[in-house]
Amino acid sequence: MLDVHGFCKALQRIEIDHFCGVPDSLLKNFLNGLSNEKSVQNLICANEGSAVAYASGIYAASGKIAAVYLQNSGLGNCVNPLVSLTSKDVYSIPCLLIIGWRGEPNTKDEPQHVFQGKITTQLLDLLKIPYSILAPDTDETELNEIIDRANEWFILNKTPYCILVKKDSFIGDRGNHVSAVETVSGFASREEALSIILNEFENSLFVATTGKTSREVFEIRTLNGQKTDDFLMVGSMGHALSFAAGAASFRGDKQVVCLDGDGSLLMHMGASPVTALSGLTGLIHVVLNNAAHESVGGQPTCANEINFEKFASALGYRAFFQAKSPVDLKKYLPVCAEEAKSGVVMLEVIIPLGSRENLSRPTTTPRENLESFSQKFND
Repeated sequence: MLDVHGFCKALQRIEIDHFCGVPDSLLKNFLNGLSNEKSVQNLICANEGSAVAYASGIYAASGKIAAVYLQNSGLGNCVNPLVSLTSKDVYSIPCLLIIGWRGEPNTKDEPQHVFQGKITTQLLDLLKIPYSILAPDTDETELNEIIDRANEWFILNKTPYCILVKKDSFIGDRGNHVSAVETVSGFASREEALSIILNEFENSLFVATTGKTSREVFEIRTLNGQKTDDFLMVGSMGHALSFAAGAASFRGDKQVVCLDGDGSLLMHMGASPVTALSGLTGLIHVVLNNAAHESVGGQPTCANEINFEKFASALGYRAFFQAKSPVDLKKYLPVCAEEAKSGVVMLEVIIPLGSRENLSRPTTTPRENLESFSQKFND
């Protein structure tokens, strides 16, 4: 396994000291170490495509090559700028892609990563992006050889090069964690807030965003002996609201509740005004805000700096409410339901950072989950 400090030093040898990207759980040790590197600059972006564009701007202004980190599922968000901005046939802009290889063939991973893992190298080949693989047994000599290959590619071709990172390639330090902004909340946990919402809207249709939110929803249902018929978006980060809006357009008399996260909302924020101004009714957009990408390591988002009340008003939401405590939440939920009869409502719930260590994962398959949600939708 490699030390993050040594990795950054190796990149600085070819003058790469700017980083940007979207956090990934497989790259958690790397990002934890990166947060403590004083000699580099790092920006956590809203989505992976934006990160490629940001890195391209750095190169255009300074001639410096930047590193873009992401999970391989984020390659989809990158395709547009990779083929229409950095491509040799367009602007020919180099950047170093550092990609966490979830769903690597012959390894066990979650369902949403399996297909992406199989096609990751094929996608890179199709995009004509050469790659080297970083593995747990990669040593310092091999790392420097990879860096040299990347640098040679940059000089000769001026297009992206990729380092594909296998699980456990970077050394972890238990005392070395990314520090997210701590939110001031009256809730003991996100689970407490979710339990109140699920109980209040017992007959509603729920769409839960990817990560720990979906896992907690499933666990709450299981522990309470309830049907696990909420839609759990195990992948497709940033698309929970659009999915919920599509469902809401055929909801009948059922209320639809989208359980979103701040990082997910930021990733595809354009879905908010489109949904809010669509004329839909019966849809409540719940934003669980802990100002962090908690599911992949707790890296901070900029959500603590956003005035979501002004955001919701400007983008056309029917109404906005903010709950900072269980008392607030219980007071506003019935009001949200009433207001949603006339348009899309946003409810921001300020929650603390953190989740249980023994949090389980859904025991149903994605297809079983879809079938149970669809059945409830049509009951």
